[in-house]
Amino acid sequence: MQKNEFQGLILTNHALQRISERGITKKDIWETYSFPDAQEQKKNNTTERRKKFPSREISIIFKRNSKNEVIILSCWMEPPLPGSKDAREKIWWQKYKRAGFFGKFWLFFLKQIGL
Repeated sequence: MQKNEFQGLILTNHALQRISERGITKKDIWETYSFPDAQEQKKNNTTERRKKFPSREISIIFKRNSKNEVIILSCWMEPPLPGSKDAREKIWWQKYKRAGFFGKFWLFFLKQIGL
């Protein structure tokens, strides 16, 4: 078994990186794929599946290759882990949505220079 394979699912390097950054386990990915609460077809023959866990909701994006193998492309959870990049992005987006024109300009400027 390759390190990027789990229970018959193949995880891309991007998905493995997101699992690591977001505190998601491979078991969570497998459960979301196998027992989803919701499913939605997306662009480029991809599918999103979501599963609610007691304290969070996990979402995965996957597609099938020519051998009909399941390739997990990305994953995330809601709410994001406090202090994570995803949590900071969510807070920034909420501020951005509430801001007026000049506030949006200022927030975008600060983001571009890394503050």
